[in-house]
Amino acid sequence: HIPGAGFVPHMATIGENHGIPGPEVLAERLAEAGARDDARIVIYGDSAMELGWFYMAFASIGHGDHVSMLSGNIAAWSSEGRKVSDAAADLETGHLTPRPAPDVVVDAAWVKDRLEAPDVHVLDVRTQRERNGGYVPGSELVLWQDLFSNVDEMRFKSKDAIHALLVESGLTPGQEVVTYCAVGMRASLMYFAARYIGASSRVYLGSWNDWSRQEGYPIAGGGRN
Repeated sequence: HIPGAGFVPHMATIGENHGIPGPEVLAERLAEAGARDDARIVIYGDSAMELGWFYMAFASIGHGDHVSMLSGNIAAWSSEGRKVSDAAADLETGHLTPRPAPDVVVDAAWVKDRLEAPDVHVLDVRTQRERNGGYVPGSELVLWQDLFSNVDEMRFKSKDAIHALLVESGLTPGQEVVTYCAVGMRASLMYFAARYIGASSRVYLGSWNDWSRQEGYPIAGGGRN
């Protein structure tokens, strides 16, 4: 690992029904790895989807503005001749204050009420095969892999290239991006990407697994109408 880096297992950020734990619990678990209110927090990992989820988790308790994501995983770091360590980091527990962040996570009802809203742009961050089985009406497909110039090393494309990718999906100035996938992990990565280019964004946690179970909710494509 990068010398001095704290470690948080992915499952520590997972709550009931593959949601996120309560704000106080989540803040405490992140603080155990040294995260604190007065620090610039940099996250990295070997799973792009888990990394996106971590960013969303921080944002969900009001800390998205001082959390950055490293472009490149540990393999990329090592390939550039940077130091790595196998020694446990001697970190003090930080203090991370959970703050209200109602504009990060949304539910099915929020999405349904805005399906035809001109200021909302819904992104489907699944595969084409998944989408063929049905999708949220009006959503546009964007692959998470297209955020990277090197997927294996998790090196992000430039901000301009990511902006172009989302514009190609139909995003127009002033629209708010809402992302969904199967449960929320890929959607969280795309949420980060939207915020990275300066677009307002939200994550539909539960995503397709939740939407497809809602009685009477519309499904386009291969599902019910």
